Amino acid sequence: MTDYYDELLGSIVVCLAGGVLVGLLTPIAFHLGVLFGALAAMAFVYDALFVHRRYKTDAPTLEVGEEVDTR
Repeated sequence: MTDYYDELLGSIVVCLAGGVLVGLLTPIAFHLGVLFGALAAMAFVYDALFVHRRYKTDAPTLEVGEEVDTR
């Protein structure tokens, strides 16, 4: 069973492979195909890091005015 992040990693690979294939099979220069594939993959990385990030729910929180014990 795949998780959301497994599918995200797969889509990054598909973007990069698609960019390589575009660079190889079309008149577009190879390095531009890889560049566009990498830019498309960056959208998925951004989504994983900032939009659908995992949060720790058991982390302790502090209330306003509460001091941290540093001993």
